[in-house]
Amino acid sequence: MRIIARIGLFPMSEAVIRQSPTGKFRCEYESPFYAHEDDALREFRRIKSRLDWAANRAKGFREVPIPKLHERFLLGCHFRSDRESVLLVIERHWSQFRVVVIAQ
Repeated sequence: MRIIARIGLFPMSEAVIRQSPTGKFRCEYESPFYAHEDDALREFRRIKSRLDWAANRAKGFREVPIPKLHERFLLGCHFRSDRESVLLVIERHWSQFRVVVIAQ
């Protein structure tokens, strides 16, 4: 989660921090719902551009393929390093869309 804090992907005050039974922490951010897919896509691209920027500068932080997205996700990308993992997706809820980031 150091990369997230360092490049300011989203306001940390809007994120939820969860702890797994194994003691690992993860940070979850969900954007507000958008009525139009284009608005969610714009937010997705903004966040992805910051992740791309970090991947170009942080040693060992890179984008990796996602084998298969769940059917409710329209688009997604996954960035990893030895210590961190960031999943970014556009999620569809009926006729609304939101951007979700999960980092651990």
